[in-house]
Amino acid sequence: MRHQNTYKKLKDEFLATHTLCAKCDKVIPLYGRTVHHKYGRLGKLKCWVPGWRMLCWKCHDWVHGHPAAARELGLYAPHGMWRDYKKAVLNEAH
Repeated sequence: MRHQNTYKKLKDEFLATHTLCAKCDKVIPLYGRTVHHKYGRLGKLKCWVPGWRMLCWKCHDWVHGHPAAARELGLYAPHGMWRDYKKAVLNEAH
């Protein structure tokens, strides 16, 4: 339960402060914002904010429906980094 409370708090803060969709670059009202987990939500990745991207609902659906194109835009984890916290941290540091 504590992990879920931490996630909700981080998510609410993230969505309150990120107004531009990372794909379409439009300003999105709060009710239309979503958290996209670029590297997945497994383990530590769920609450790892540097791996998050704010996307509107339309773009979030597009990213999950077009992973190869989303990867080219930097919205999906590079090959070999999906659900790998250590590799994700190293990748985002560069």
